[in-house]
Amino acid sequence: MNKRKEILEFIEDIELFPESVDSAIIGYVERAGGSNYVLYDKNKLIKLFKDEPLYLKEGHLYFTKATMEDIEKIDEGEMMIADGFNDAIVGYAEILNGSRFVIYDTEKCISILTKDFEKETKETNPEKSEEEIEEECNASAVEYFYYNTVGAYVGERTPGFVTILSDEQ
Repeated sequence: MNKRKEILEFIEDIELFPESVDSAIIGYVERAGGSNYVLYDKNKLIKLFKDEPLYLKEGHLYFTKATMEDIEKIDEGEMMIADGFNDAIVGYAEILNGSRFVIYDTEKCISILTKDFEKETKETNPEKSEEEIEEECNASAVEYFYYNTVGAYVGERTPGFVTILSDEQ
């Protein structure tokens, strides 16, 4: 089953909203401890519901697009920043208890790690082909990312990592 369909079924099962909010879904977020959330574009939800108050339920996040500079201004340095992934920041999310945390693009994070690993591998294993290095480093980056980055819990402001869903997924 594709990921968009899985998320839509999850939403229907818990009856979060009285009407379809498919167009407001950005993707799903993973955080340390196996926490997974559906991520919604807050501005799209506001447009969909006009006068109705927005509310959160367990497993759902409101997303606001933001840069590193925006995040520093909004939260005065309270949100946790994952070292080396500034280029992968896409914004921040609000959770049920009102706290906020930084959201990173999973694909971009893995790409950053892959490039770091490739640089190191080329220096230590010059005999390997570009294809071998790329394949090996991508696999290492994925493993490292999920174990050491997504798996690292550092409190309620632990960053989240979004898999952005396209309409095709």
